[in-house]
Amino acid sequence: MIPVNQIHYKFEKLWGKDYKRKDLHGVCKSILRAMGRNDRNPVEQVKKEWPAVAKFLEDWNGAVEEKHHGIQITKEQKLIFAGKVCPYCKKPSEYLKDSTPLYGKDYGPVYICWPCKSWCGCHKPEPTKSLGRLANAELRQLKSAAHAAFDPIYKSNLKSRHEAYAWLSKQLGIPIKYTHIGMFGIETCKKVIELCKFELA
Repeated sequence: MIPVNQIHYKFEKLWGKDYKRKDLHGVCKSILRAMGRNDRNPVEQVKKEWPAVAKFLEDWNGAVEEKHHGIQITKEQKLIFAGKVCPYCKKPSEYLKDSTPLYGKDYGPVYICWPCKSWCGCHKPEPTKSLGRLANAELRQLKSAAHAAFDPIYKSNLKSRHEAYAWLSKQLGIPIKYTHIGMFGIETCKKVIELCKFELA
């Protein structure tokens, strides 16, 4: 694994120290442009082709944003956001490779807390990576409603997907690393719905 300081050194040689002022989207765009590549959806392209570089950039970008916003994320909160700990009882969740016991049919892996009746699905490309925090029935319904309100902002080409999440991050005042509806609680989901209704009005 390449040490972090060596990666920074390589990036500085390519784009100068100014690259540190760019966000994740801007750095990925610069990487592709330097290679003479199409830079449409740059973050997704870099993640697909160079996952190790993308992981480094995400971690670095998140650390910069947390420092900028003055947000301190505890180890327990990180585990909750990753679906590893139940946000209700604070106990470790269970990972199910097959969700048939939950739905009666396999819809892919889930993290679940049986006593709290809370769960969360996982990313298809990364089956052990949760889509966010575990959610009970009320929160699952609100997360669906928040997606229904937010997704048209980029699906209608009003903004690109990255621009839509950057806008939401700014509106909520939280780092873009944590601007994922899957990570939100009840009050934040309600706020997303109201913000998006106003934006699309």
